[in-house]
Amino acid sequence: MNHGLIDITTPEHVRLRYQMAGLGSRAAAFLIDTLIIYTILLCLSISIVSLGEPGNWGSFSGFLFDWLYAVILVIVFFINFGYFALFEYFWAGQTLGKRILGLQVVGKNGEPITFISAIIRNFLRLIDSMFFYAAGVGFIFIHPRHQRLGDLAAGTIVIHRMKGKKASKRLAKTMSIRLEGIVPLVMEESVKKRFTYEDWHLLHMYAVKSADLSRREKWDYSQRITWHLLPKAGIEPHQGMDHDRMLLALFLALREDWDPILTQGLF
Repeated sequence: MNHGLIDITTPEHVRLRYQMAGLGSRAAAFLIDTLIIYTILLCLSISIVSLGEPGNWGSFSGFLFDWLYAVILVIVFFINFGYFALFEYFWAGQTLGKRILGLQVVGKNGEPITFISAIIRNFLRLIDSMFFYAAGVGFIFIHPRHQRLGDLAAGTIVIHRMKGKKASKRLAKTMSIRLEGIVPLVMEESVKKRFTYEDWHLLHMYAVKSADLSRREKWDYSQRITWHLLPKAGIEPHQGMDHDRMLLALFLALREDWDPILTQGLF
């Protein structure tokens, strides 16, 4: 680990390197999200006040307003809690604040965040927020992976992701060079369904990051991933196979189905 960099080894023994998000960037993203939440709550408050004005509900105003107030309290709770959990799960580990600052929540092995992990890490935000977030800030500050209590319980970390048009163009150019001359594998739809979200995430990360690997590292990682993924496509790997080329061919075959899902919010 060096200058905020962290090496993560996937269950398939592939090492991926990420830059961890520090206290400053996480606090800034949280501030943006908090402003968004407060704006929503302010709009709700204004609606309640206008609905509670005399004459709006006639003779039933007191009864209906009590019910309305109870419903609004439930909505306020779900906005405060659900905003972070739902955004992080359905938006590839990002809230609006995290996306603006190029941050992303992932599993401790670099895998996409699960629904349960999103619920746990944000439920424990209640504890992290104690003493004006002193508890959460303290954990992030002293922990080598900048994890708060919610991250530790959920098994998640917050990392920096490439963002902006310049980074996207650079990535697109790199991928174009890597995929030049590669013919996609031909697979039936029933075969494609054997691949999981985690399989595609691993394959996508290899395709993106393998250009930065040394020849020895690329050969080592491509072999491991090949023996894990190719049998699902009905192909038995062998020592004379060009594993890197086969993985890129598999990447092209699956990209149309999976890429719009995984890359939402990543780059």
